[in-house]
Amino acid sequence: PLTASASNMLKDTIKAKRKYDHNKHQITNTLNNTKRDIEDLTNGTYVQNKMKREVNEATSQYTNKVERVKNATDPDQLKRKVNNELNREFDEWLYDED
Repeated sequence: PLTASASNMLKDTIKAKRKYDHNKHQITNTLNNTKRDIEDLTNGTYVQNKMKREVNEATSQYTNKVERVKNATDPDQLKRKVNNELNREFDEWLYDED
């Protein structure tokens, strides 16, 4: 019982930290995007830069496929893939409702 209680406290702490980090990341992204837009409006390059971002977004599905093929044999990407699998297993433990 004591171990289960400590385990639940650990899980709750990790979940709270993840939620905090996620919210902080969202706020930072929003602020950075707003700053970028204000700077673009001030410089008069908003429309041009917005179009560049939209073109990049539209072509990313194709460039991502090329990158995936390149990364299939890259040692750093293989390490990242194994690390992601470990993180997935950790998440299963973390969100497992015993």
